[in-house]
Amino acid sequence: MKAVYAGSFDPLTKGHEYIIQEAQKMFELTVLVSNNPTKTHTFSIEKRYNMIYSSINKKYNIFIDTLDSGLLVDYCNRNKIECIIRGVRGAQDLDLEMTMLNVNKDLSDISTIFIPCPAELSYISSSIVRQLLSIGSISIDKYVSPAVKGIISLND
Repeated sequence: MKAVYAGSFDPLTKGHEYIIQEAQKMFELTVLVSNNPTKTHTFSIEKRYNMIYSSINKKYNIFIDTLDSGLLVDYCNRNKIECIIRGVRGAQDLDLEMTMLNVNKDLSDISTIFIPCPAELSYISSSIVRQLLSIGSISIDKYVSPAVKGIISLND
């Protein structure tokens, strides 16, 4: 079965990597780097793609793609993807994801599977990493892979 794990991955965190690791065990997985029109992205879509390619692609048999605009369900329909993977860190994530699940169901007959993060990764988010980066002198090693950190340092 084909599945997609979509996100802005701005930047890719160890939490995202965990979801990818778990999802690729169960599905023929596409990791889709998307532009969210409600967010201002720190890194270009190309850099975010490279973060995934550098830190994940060599470990697992996944396909990486980008979606600059448009709906995820339309991407899924065009690519014959039957399932959307969503990571959840806690109840707040689950509430938001349930809303998206219902909207996606209204638009298409695509299933959504939730993969919970383990407790040690549940507090990690891209926005936390971006906040730490804006301070400048705080290590992000606990939150991103060495490959992602290397790409981030190229952005400075």
